[in-house]
Amino acid sequence: QTSGTTATLVDVQGSSATNVWAVGYTGSDLYASGRKPILVHFDGTHWEKLAVLPEGAVTPRGVWANSATDVWIVGSRYDVNLGTTSNQEGIRAHFDGQTWTMETNPSYPSDIWGSAADDLYAVKTSAYVSHYVAGAWKSEGMKHGYCTAIWGTSASDIWVVGWDNGDPHMQHFDGTAWSYNSPPNSEGLWGVHASSPNDA
Repeated sequence: QTSGTTATLVDVQGSSATNVWAVGYTGSDLYASGRKPILVHFDGTHWEKLAVLPEGAVTPRGVWANSATDVWIVGSRYDVNLGTTSNQEGIRAHFDGQTWTMETNPSYPSDIWGSAADDLYAVKTSAYVSHYVAGAWKSEGMKHGYCTAIWGTSASDIWVVGWDNGDPHMQHFDGTAWSYNSPPNSEGLWGVHASSPNDA
């Protein structure tokens, strides 16, 4: 099945067979001003390209959508004028169906997931977890190692994976506190999906 775009797609999220979202980008050069993120939607029959974030050189890493008027992407942005070693910064961008609102931060968000429009979590490669509640983002503090992906089934069943000192790790939030697990793998984890607190 084709997506209706030649863009490179990097993440997909859906709430049903007729409401699936994917995010990606055009352009192959990370440092090209022409790199643009792409957002596409699947309605059960066909894919439709919905919006292009206007800022150039944006690399999306994750997407979460509650509806066509409530879409979030996270990732990084390259700007030669930043004056840092990498000239990159993290981004969180929101689409309300008409326009994008983008905010930047020093570390790069790697994935995003939410239980509701006002209850979102974004994980960062710097091992932080950010929580969006009451219309604002706040840090949940330092977790173990590097975080690469997040998924949940409810506000009291959220999983984060990544690696810690070269070893894989999983963290679980039960609505009150985070717990740490070390799965029997030899390499880091890059994706996660869960159906219940006992099945991830």
